[in-house]
Amino acid sequence: MPSQSRRKTTDSRHGGGPLVVRVLLLAVLYFGLSRAFLSLAIPPGYATPVWPGAGIAVAAVLMGGWRYLPGIWLGSLLTNLSVGLADQPFALSLMLSQLPLPALIALGAALGAWLGAELVRRTVGYPGSYDSGAAVGKLLGYAGPVACLFTALWGSFCLRAFGVVGAQDHAFTLWTWWVGDTLGVLLFLPASLLLFGQPRSHWNYRLVSVGLPLLISFVVAVMILYSANRAEEAKLRSSFERDSARVVDHLRQFRSETDFAVHNLAARVANLPEMRFGQFLDLVQPLLQSNPELALVQWLPRVERSGLEAFTERTRQEELPDYLIKTEGTATELLPVLYQAPIRGQEQLFGRDFAAVPSQRATLVRAAQRAAQRNAITYSGVVRTATGELAFCMFAPVYPTHFLPAHGKQGA
Repeated sequence: MPSQSRRKTTDSRHGGGPLVVRVLLLAVLYFGLSRAFLSLAIPPGYATPVWPGAGIAVAAVLMGGWRYLPGIWLGSLLTNLSVGLADQPFALSLMLSQLPLPALIALGAALGAWLGAELVRRTVGYPGSYDSGAAVGKLLGYAGPVACLFTALWGSFCLRAFGVVGAQDHAFTLWTWWVGDTLGVLLFLPASLLLFGQPRSHWNYRLVSVGLPLLISFVVAVMILYSANRAEEAKLRSSFERDSARVVDHLRQFRSETDFAVHNLAARVANLPEMRFGQFLDLVQPLLQSNPELALVQWLPRVERSGLEAFTERTRQEELPDYLIKTEGTATELLPVLYQAPIRGQEQLFGRDFAAVPSQRATLVRAAQRAAQRNAITYSGVVRTATGELAFCMFAPVYPTHFLPAHGKQGA
């Protein structure tokens, strides 16, 4: 009875508190090394050719048994969550919504480490001297390519099941996952055994003969990855700059062509004694056909609030029976949408007071002012549409001198 009590006390002292600490340290080590190597991932993805966590995980289970599996699961979970939440690290709701996939991937990492360690134990055993080439081959072969095939299949299947990768990318994902895990085992399993393997008599004399070449190989691999990462980043940056320059040139050409077309339209409108819906369509339809980038053209007449009811009634009687001006605030002057083309799908915009929104009214003020100052007929600006989207607009004040003058301005 005393001996049984003493045995329980010993197990609690050596397997309780210290074990929890070692499990947490393993999770931190897994997370830290994995994140470090993710920084060497070749853009634009997160895949890294070497996954050190795979080698550390197998070594931990091989030396400490299944009790270290929670540390592997936790380290992998934190790593995958950090990748998914890189842009919003403190978004709790997003973290909870993304938790199932990282948790499943982490489970696969833990099971793969257990499988690799179990295959090594059953084939060559642990601890062992691993003096022969056959023993070393079995150690690295079963823990590396064989066990890593399971983790690659598990991980790629999870990504496919959650819709992260499609059918066309599944095979490539499986291949890169397997290669990364395998190289991680081949590099970090021997390194872990050299540093922490028991009994030390089997490993101390190999620290130089095995450890030095392994260290050199590791440094060379990191340098290659770093160089490839920098080269790919430079390539992507150069490609982005070329594409940006082409987009800017296209926008400038579009701006110039559209400015000319809208200028001509405004000049023709200015010569009309009065704008009618049929005349508006006759003027606008050719503009839309020759400029497919234009999504919508509107006519915004100037309406005094004091004459709002009379304007609405006249419009209903003469052209648009259901016309209704939608406005907010108490501004004395309005710019409602009277005509527009195309009509289909944009019916809700009829009657919307463009100047009711402060940001849009400010844009119209600048349009008139700059047009007068620069002797120009058009001005470009960004406004928020009724659906909340941002739109690039071109305004052409007719007879522009200043915004909504007392006399002489028809609209925009």
